[in-house]
Formats: sequence, structure tokens, C-alpha cells
Amino acid sequence: MPIDVVPVTTRRDLRRFVDLPWRLFQRKQIPQWVPPLRATVYDALDRARNPFYVDADRELFLAWRDGAPVGRIAAIENRAHNRFHSDRVGFWGFFECADDQDAADALFAAATRWLGARGLDVLRGPMNPSTNYECGLLVDGFEHRPSFMTTWNPPYYVTLCERAGMKKAKDLVAYFIPMCDRSWSMPAAFERLAERALKKSKVAFRDLDLRRFEQELEVC
Repeated sequence: MPIDVVPVTTRRDLRRFVDLPWRLFQRKQIPQWVPPLRATVYDALDRARNPFYVDADRELFLAWRDGAPVGRIAAIENRAHNRFHSDRVGFWGFFECADDQDAADALFAAATRWLGARGLDVLRGPMNPSTNYECGLLVDGFEHRPSFMTTWNPPYYVTLCERAGMKKAKDLVAYFIPMCDRSWSMPAAFERLAERALKKSKVAFRDLDLRRFEQELEVC
């Protein structure tokens, strides 16, 4: 059956969009995948309440095959970015897809058309929905589970994107710190930088006083 890509226009479709990763990934087969909090995904997509969309817009698309959703993508116009950088860049994000090149190609084509209609001539991503949120495609280190504000995707996503014509724009690096390994310590250069930052900023660290919890929240 052919791929059918349609925009998300109803609450039911939005729920399908958000829930799609749970259809694609089985925790027993892909234990590295850590499900996101649905509330945070809804918040990142909420044009009415999320301040990001004061100077941005987005369109959501679902790819269907045989009556079931097999992929999703968001086309994102970040007007603040383009104004600041004098760019005409359109962004894509929230990409999830089965190992289905036709579906991926159709999703990227839909995002390209929506962004092109707004005079944007570059497609860049993934941004979910900007660099202030999760961004980037994982290309190495698939054996690790993601930490806060980092992405995780199956290895085949790299192939889907490359075959769709995507090329690397820049490297993003995540650092893995084995905090539970007592024998591990920060590199000496990091220690020196941390000491220098403390002296310059005059920041002081202390434990949270749980006996004064309400007052501590006011300080924060």
C-alpha cells in the first residue's frame, strides 16, 4: 500500500502523533529507548501556550500505511532564528519513523513543501523544536540510554535521513560521566576550569535545608 501523509488537525491525530513512539519501539527489543514524558511533548508542541511560538510556527504530519501511522514529523518555522542570523532556514523535528524509507521520504517531502511555501530554502534538523530543547540525531553510542535533554534514536534513522538527502551540518557531542564508578574522576583540566569559574562568579554551593523547604523554594 502507498504512503499517505496528512497534517495533524484534530486532537485525536495529535494524540496519535505524540503516542507514535510507543507503537514503533518495544522496550524488550530496544531497552535503550527511554519514553519521554507525554506532558513535555505536548508542551513543546503547544502553539497557544508555549512562548516559543510567539515568534515561530509549526505544522505536524503523520505518515500512514495500511491504515496505521508509521511515521511523524514537524515542520518548524523559527522566525526569531532567521531574523537573528539573516537566514531562510526551515527546521524539522519530532521525527519518528518505522524502518520504512518511503515513509521517511514522504515525511521530509511534506515538511519541505510546507516550509518552502513560507520562502524557506534550507531544511535543517532535528530540532524539537529548537536548540533550547532536545536536538540532533544520534549517530554513535546507541548502546547508551539517553540522559536529560539528549536524544536517542535507532541506528536506522541515520540511513533514513541520509537516503532522504540529509547531510551533516555540525557535530553535537554528549559527555558520558560514570558517576557510580568510584575510581573515575574529572580530568584535571575540568577541575581547573571549575575552580576558575567558582572564583570569578563567587557562587556558593550548599545542601538544601529540608526543614525550611518552603523558604528554600522562595530562594530558588
